[in-house]
Amino acid sequence: KAELVFGDLSDRRALEYLCADAEVIVHAAGLIKAKDRDSFFRVNEEGSARLAQAAARTAPAARIIGISSLAAREPSLSDYAASKNAEETALFENS
Repeated sequence: KAELVFGDLSDRRALEYLCADAEVIVHAAGLIKAKDRDSFFRVNEEGSARLAQAAARTAPAARIIGISSLAAREPSLSDYAASKNAEETALFENS
């Protein structure tokens, strides 16, 4: 059964609802374009950390599969690449 849940990576309540009792969480959300570095990091790093924290609270045994970018391997390439590298770290450290 499909269900529409409104929210984003800054919405703790929506993240906890989505993660509750999950066995696997596939995280593919993120910014690929932004007006500045802070915007990339606010979504890609901080939002991913919030997702992992919500999963830890509501589905502690769940596996998180993060869809990232090859650019994350070279964070010095761009603000986007740096934010994707930070996203991977945030998911690892918060799950």
